[in-house]
Amino acid sequence: MSTIRLIVYDPPEDGYPFLAAALSPTRAVSAVAYDTRQEAEAHNAALATEAARAKPSENASRARRSPLVRDRSAGEAAGLLP
Repeated sequence: MSTIRLIVYDPPEDGYPFLAAALSPTRAVSAVAYDTRQEAEAHNAALATEAARAKPSENASRARRSPLVRDRSAGEAAGLLP
């Protein structure tokens, strides 16, 4: 794993939240709980947008080098992660 991955995890059963998770290559994990998948995806999309604005030239270069890998994440859907 060479970049931060943004993933939305489904609840394991009724009564649990969706998790908008960010996993880093350093094994750091951040997760925020949401009532709906749409809220969790919006959270990850906002993180991906913020990251793209912070380093536009690096992200553009990476996008040209690497094919888009689809997890269930807004960041990857936006083409910001390889």
